[in-house]
Amino acid sequence: MRMRLWFAAILALPVNFQLYFASKGHRYRKKNNRLITLASFIDPPLAYLAKSRLEYEGIPAWVVDDYYINMKWTISLALGGVKIKIFEPDYADANKVLNTDCSEALEQISFPDVSDDERCSRCGSKDLILYNWTRKAAALTLLTGLPIFIFRKRYKCLNCTYIFKVK
Repeated sequence: MRMRLWFAAILALPVNFQLYFASKGHRYRKKNNRLITLASFIDPPLAYLAKSRLEYEGIPAWVVDDYYINMKWTISLALGGVKIKIFEPDYADANKVLNTDCSEALEQISFPDVSDDERCSRCGSKDLILYNWTRKAAALTLLTGLPIFIFRKRYKCLNCTYIFKVK
């Protein structure tokens, strides 16, 4: 009975104290180091990307209010978005990490050229998109009640709108 009451008391504490207990083995275990909000995001995936970037640099971070917003996204603005909490001494380093521009690294990525098999057989264009049959198969499945599986990989040319199968 006592264990249940203790666990309920921990869950009733504010988020800052829960995170303090969760990080009791961390180097910032002093009571004067409090958790502060570094940034807030509208979507939880953006917050998790920022958290992973901070943890890659060695800065401990926690995502707060993500479960509420995942369950009911309409309250995102009312809660102030999904927040990232960090320890107060790490604020300057974390702010510098999140404000760095990584676009130069993205420009250095080279993508493979389109092979001759992935060209339009009618006009020879490289502007192709993958034509997806899964929505049509799902609609037919709902209408007929029979499972219809279509695993064909087809491309659609953006120039001449020709749909063809890659060999």
